[in-house]
Amino acid sequence: MEIVWKFQNPKSYGVITAMTIDKMNTWLLVGTMSGILTLYDLRFQIPLKSWLHPSKSRISVLLLNQDPRAEDRQVIIGSGKNEVSVWDIVSLQCTEVFAVKSGDEKMTGVILESYKSLEAPSNKEILVNSFTSNDSVSTENSIRAIAAPSDCRFMITGGSDRKIRFWDTTRIENSVIVLGSELDEPKARYSTNTIGNMKFHFEFNRNSNIGGSSRNNSMTNMNALANSVAQQQYLMRNHIDAITDIILTESPYPMIISGDRDGVIKVLA
Repeated sequence: MEIVWKFQNPKSYGVITAMTIDKMNTWLLVGTMSGILTLYDLRFQIPLKSWLHPSKSRISVLLLNQDPRAEDRQVIIGSGKNEVSVWDIVSLQCTEVFAVKSGDEKMTGVILESYKSLEAPSNKEILVNSFTSNDSVSTENSIRAIAAPSDCRFMITGGSDRKIRFWDTTRIENSVIVLGSELDEPKARYSTNTIGNMKFHFEFNRNSNIGGSSRNNSMTNMNALANSVAQQQYLMRNHIDAITDIILTESPYPMIISGDRDGVIKVLA
C-alpha cells in the first residue's frame, strides 16, 4: 500500500486521541488530547473547521451516531467527567448528554452555556494553558470506551470508574450498571430532562458510605469473614483498573468484551 494523500493536524492541538468517519467516507473528524476537534473534507482533502470541546479535556472516544433516528452528521463524543455527548458537526450544537450525577434526582447545576462549542484556541493560548492544565483532574472518572452498534437504540460505556453501563437511548429508565457496582451501592436511577433543545439523560447515585465506620466497628467475626469473601468475589468479577475498550459480539450469542489498563479482558454474557 502507498500513501495517497496526507493531512497535517496542527501540532499545537496536541496528540490525536480519537477519529471517526461518516458512512459515505466524505468527512473525517479528529479529536486531540487537549480537547480540540478538527473536521476534514475527504472529497476536497481540506480542513473545514476546528473547535474546542466545552470540557477542554481529552477526546477519548469519537463515534458516528448510528441510532436509526440520527443523521449522518451526528457524532458521539466521550470527553469530560463521566459524560458522553451527541453533537451535530455542521451546526456545532450539542443535542444530547448522557452523564452520571451524585446526590438526589434533581436537575441542579446544569448550565446550557457549558455545552456550547468554543473557538479553537490560538497557539499563544495553548502555550499558556499548557502550564495551568488540570487534565489529571478533568479525566478522573472519564469515559474511555463506547460501543454503539448500528441500527440499535442503546450504547455501552466504560471508563476510569471501572464500571460498564448499558444506556437505553429510547427509554432511559431501562438503563443499568452492568458491571462494577460497589457491594453496598444502591441501585442507580435514571431519568431524562429536556432543557431548551437539549436532552439530558442522567444516572443518579446516592452515596452509601454514611455511617459505615460505626457499622464496621460493631461487626462480629462472622460478619467480617462474610464481608471478606464478598469483597474477594467482587474483585474477581469486576475490573480493578480503568476500562479502556469495549466491543460487542453476537456469535455464538450476545456478549460484551471489555479490556482494562491492567491488561485484564472480561467477557460478559
